[in-house]
Amino acid sequence: MIATVALIAGIALGIHGDKLRWPFHRPDSIQTPSIWVNAVFPVLAFSFQQEIWQRALLQSALSRLWGNRWLGLASTAVLISSLQPSGQQGFALCSAVLLGVVFIRTRSVLSTTAVSLTVGLPLGMLQGGPLASEGLLARGDFLLMKPPLLLGLLSLAVAVELWYRRSPRLLQSIKAVARTLLLMAFAYALYKLTAILLAPLWQAVIGRGEWMKESAVVRMALLVSAAVPVMALAWLRRGPSLRELLALWPVASLGLVGVAAWIPAIAAAIAIPDAFRVGAFTSLSPLTANPRAWLGAALPLVVAALQEELVHRALVQSLLSRLFRSEWVGLVLGALHFAAFHPLESAVFVLPGGLLFGLVFMRTRSIVCTTLLHLTLNIATHLLHTAESMRSLFLSPDNSDAKRIAVGGLILVLTAAFEGVWRWSAHRRGPAGLPNERAAPASLAP
Repeated sequence: MIATVALIAGIALGIHGDKLRWPFHRPDSIQTPSIWVNAVFPVLAFSFQQEIWQRALLQSALSRLWGNRWLGLASTAVLISSLQPSGQQGFALCSAVLLGVVFIRTRSVLSTTAVSLTVGLPLGMLQGGPLASEGLLARGDFLLMKPPLLLGLLSLAVAVELWYRRSPRLLQSIKAVARTLLLMAFAYALYKLTAILLAPLWQAVIGRGEWMKESAVVRMALLVSAAVPVMALAWLRRGPSLRELLALWPVASLGLVGVAAWIPAIAAAIAIPDAFRVGAFTSLSPLTANPRAWLGAALPLVVAALQEELVHRALVQSLLSRLFRSEWVGLVLGALHFAAFHPLESAVFVLPGGLLFGLVFMRTRSIVCTTLLHLTLNIATHLLHTAESMRSLFLSPDNSDAKRIAVGGLILVLTAAFEGVWRWSAHRRGPAGLPNERAAPASLAP
């Protein structure tokens, strides 16, 4: 894929580097996600459908008919190119050869779809597409780069075959990546399908009870939608088991919760000590003296923490660790994914929080432990500054943002301390190694 993009970019820049233009539509900050979905999803669906027909059915059938996979590839490429308009036959032939070689070596339409997209999308940008009013090159200039492009596609097909023959493990790696991508697509489809099927139910319960506000119902809907693919992956043994996810880990949980509960207060005392010295406390809101108000404030926090841990740790981090075959890469990318769903101004403490939750999940495999930790930090933070359901107990709204950097720093300190204690505890237990690092866990198995 990388080689294909580099090939097309290199030819375009080498031949027409001085004639490239940038006629893209100005993106709208609100409509940009929908524009991308509407533009990319039809291309993805069409490419996948095309690969099923051309590779999984046609090329496989012709290879069986001739009794030779290379004759099957050649006859498929000739047949596909003959069905194209005269101006596109050369490109169809060369791309069919490249995709046919990839299919012979991987036996995966997911792999050929990915290669097909990496060929089609850059060429679409050069010629014009949904996100560009015109192509990056004029039509005459684009036609001039077709001969070296066709030669490059054939050379890339030869390079793929030679690379595979020198490194047979490439096949296994490609297959593992393709299976993981399919698993990620399955989990996302299950997530969206659950949300669509239960949408009428959630709409019906909004406003039915004292706590059934729209924000709370939305959180519960997200929680259920995330729980379904997590349970499905656990049942398929392609993710953490339910026993692992629901493990209590009382010593680790209580220790982390006990320390985390003081982090916002310590950060506030470090960052804005005058707020404590001069007694700059806001008066208690009447709501805070009402136990029902405390329940109403805590319940959305519990649901939100559990929902985020299911999505970002049990689902996203596990799948990313499986995709990259590395727990640490999954941890970092999962933390970045977690931070991306929060306001940018909160990244200074949300990203360290994501690293802490990800590390705890990597070591314990328990969303009970990470949810308790997440909930503790959320409640402690809400008690220090103004929240939606109550005024601050301690800090005035003017001081609520001054402690963010200190909170992020203390969370990083807690992350390092937890890892150090975990390694020390593992060393005391024996030389077998650290849990979750002795061997690839079930969530990383191909």
